[in-house]
Amino acid sequence: MKPALGATLFELLGSINLKDAWKRVKANKGAPGIDGITIQEYPQWINQHWPRIQQELIDGSYKPPPVRRVMIPKPDGGKRPLGIPTVMDRVIQQGLLQIMTPVFESSFSESSYGFRPNRSAHDAVRQMKEYVKQGYNVVVDMDISNFFENVDHDASCGQEAKGQGHTEADWPVS
Repeated sequence: MKPALGATLFELLGSINLKDAWKRVKANKGAPGIDGITIQEYPQWINQHWPRIQQELIDGSYKPPPVRRVMIPKPDGGKRPLGIPTVMDRVIQQGLLQIMTPVFESSFSESSYGFRPNRSAHDAVRQMKEYVKQGYNVVVDMDISNFFENVDHDASCGQEAKGQGHTEADWPVS
């Protein structure tokens, strides 16, 4: 089976990156995922299971568990689904984010503000006001319905990040 991570992404497995990812996930707190493992229980759990998970990441056999689905009330009275990943998956996702952001951030549009480091909705409004001052008078607001569920993940994940990283993979959580 082809490895899930190209060699250039092996820094995900570096203990420094994963420890930093864990600190961020721990600080955000959050509910347990479908496995029921809490933030408090995670350090003991990962110390027991890391060798297996690490090997699965290396050989491409790792399969994230399903997210725990909860319905969140919306202001209009409706509800929206929220998927809560396991703590382990949140750590892996945060680790990937920490590696991929510096690689890809410079290629993103300057006009994009969603889910970007050091950018906020307030920054987007400030930029919009600047465009109005410059004489622009048309705004296009796009929201692709169920984008994440419909995007071709195989195509978007098929491009490898370029860069160098270490491959140390021992990761005891403290």
